Amino acid sequence: MTGPEPASPYLGAFSPPEPTMEETVVRPARSVLARRVLHPDALCGHSGSTILLGSRGPAELVLDFGEERVGDLSLELEASANADLLVRYGETFEEAFADPSTELPWFRFPRDRFDLRPGPARLRSGGRRAFRFVRLLAAGGDLHLSSLSCIQALYPVEFRGSFRCPDPLLNRIYDVAAHTVRLCMHRYYEDGIKRDGLLWIGDARVEALVGYAAFGDRALARRSLQLFAATQREDGSLPACASRAGGHQHPHRIDYMPGVTDGVGRWILDNYCTDFIGMLREYHEATGDDETLAALFPYAERTLDYLAATVRPDAVEPGRFITDENRRAPDTWWASPAVFLSQFAMAADDMARMAARLGREAGVARFRQAGRAIGEVLRSRHLHPETGVYSDFPVGSAEAPSSSLHANAFAVLAGLAASPGEGRLLLERAAGLEDEARPMAGFMAYWVHRAMMESGLVAMALADMRSYYGFMLDRGASTFWEKLVPGRADTILEDALLSRCHGWSGGPAALLPAYVLGIRPLSPGFRSVLVAPDPGGLAWAEGTLPTPQGDVFVHWDASADSDPQRLEGFILLPEGVTGLVRLPGSPGIPGREFRIGPGETRFGPDPERSSP
Repeated sequence: MTGPEPASPYLGAFSPPEPTMEETVVRPARSVLARRVLHPDALCGHSGSTILLGSRGPAELVLDFGEERVGDLSLELEASANADLLVRYGETFEEAFADPSTELPWFRFPRDRFDLRPGPARLRSGGRRAFRFVRLLAAGGDLHLSSLSCIQALYPVEFRGSFRCPDPLLNRIYDVAAHTVRLCMHRYYEDGIKRDGLLWIGDARVEALVGYAAFGDRALARRSLQLFAATQREDGSLPACASRAGGHQHPHRIDYMPGVTDGVGRWILDNYCTDFIGMLREYHEATGDDETLAALFPYAERTLDYLAATVRPDAVEPGRFITDENRRAPDTWWASPAVFLSQFAMAADDMARMAARLGREAGVARFRQAGRAIGEVLRSRHLHPETGVYSDFPVGSAEAPSSSLHANAFAVLAGLAASPGEGRLLLERAAGLEDEARPMAGFMAYWVHRAMMESGLVAMALADMRSYYGFMLDRGASTFWEKLVPGRADTILEDALLSRCHGWSGGPAALLPAYVLGIRPLSPGFRSVLVAPDPGGLAWAEGTLPTPQGDVFVHWDASADSDPQRLEGFILLPEGVTGLVRLPGSPGIPGREFRIGPGETRFGPDPERSSP
């Protein structure tokens, strides 16, 4: 670490209490490798002891817990003589055998070594572990293991959301996406449970969206936002992670990363500053928590003022933000100025919307003007006149005409497309470019898929989800990985340092209910609800979205008569909630809108078939 943090009048203003974790005991599912071991599967049930015959040479046992787990490893055993026991962990089988030379200066694979004396012993791992596979290596004496389990500790929430459709792969993607985020919910929204264990702003933003949709979370998202605010520096900037406020699972192991000379808790990423603003607006939209919005709005305002004072939209410095790992620059988190400028414009719009909610009209005008100015820079410098798509770098620069789905997706999200139809055209053009860069990191996959869905390209987004997440599932993933690099997938599979349970890859659990079922808030806290389903080629879908007012349930079927876009089904709204239903049209047949009240509403392709 370097010297002390510069004094800030805002630092430490929030000290949210530590939540109480919920513990469960999980046993291994099966043994997958045994050498000099008797009864290797006994630890998977209650059928007796597994015996590692360390007196006859090195004994080895690898146990599979069936899926990713996180918590303390607990063992009960008896040693026949002096013995040495080494415990190694892996999110994959191969990782439990990883060569230590692959480790990084800022990350070492956790290991537990026990020097045992004859007699019984109760052992516990030297800290929290994240793994699917446990590898035991014994030497010296025989070890009679009567119990081995993971004491799993997670933030106490229940699965309240759901999504089902006739495509089993999409159903599986939804379930695994929600489960991935569930395992990352602890004292805050962690990025990944094996490696960093940090509260990163960009990760937490996507995770919180899943938390609202799958669990109805409010408290953990609020606590994460407060921890971010507590680290704000005097100039208004926010460190990319809130480690200094307590958002740090492994402070003794991780303090810096390559190129971050001042410690991980002092690293400023300008795009993560915009994510804090967006995360606060989305929190209020999902929860209706006016008190927290009012308390945190000044922090968001100082953050936007910092960006306005230090960012030159016409000369963006790529080193100040990250975009995505990319095949064009495989050793860096390649940065697209167009993406960042769109994020900046989106943050200005988020500030205007929050200011309007708080009745600060002067702020509304100021923030909207800032957003428009950034949008003009994007249109004038990044929209390529020949291809009709946004370039990552200014047109005419040495890097142009480099383009990506990222740049065009964020242009859509920033409102640079005048209509959904124009957004569709922009994304279709971008996807058709021969050298088009596609998302690799899970958080970028979320934003690209969201832009597709907001532009009416739900079928395109679902196809990309099947490809991106299906690749992981086909290779045995029980949680979604930090990134997937097309063309380098085999290398990624061998990369033991890759986080294979990364919350920012949980996006489908937020997107499928929001766009396929069509459930989105019309007013903060879902006091009024939009239901605008988009089939995306599916024959039917149904599911539940938890809200502060109660659960919203939607079921729709594509009509069997002729047109799959003409839907029928029913909606259940909680007491006190009203809704606007927006049904899609088809060629020559306009869509329909009508308002509904609490309780059950049935709808069909014809107005007379829609009734409360």
